[in-house]
Amino acid sequence: MAQFALLKTQVRMPAAQKQIAAALANAAVRSGRPSAELEELLAPTYGLDRVALRREVLGGATVELVVTGGVELRY
Repeated sequence: MAQFALLKTQVRMPAAQKQIAAALANAAVRSGRPSAELEELLAPTYGLDRVALRREVLGGATVELVVTGGVELRY
């Protein structure tokens, strides 16, 4: 289903958009969740955790990428 959510943002053809929307609506009904909630769950995280933080160890340093209205890089 995540691929449908991604396709929804990339496909421009109206007929394909309708099919994607129908597939997402069908999945929402089957899951018992509203469409908007299902799409939120399917949104890519890009490696960020729930508080919009990604932490990586690079060599001897720990680097943090934080999203807070802007993007902050800490090390």
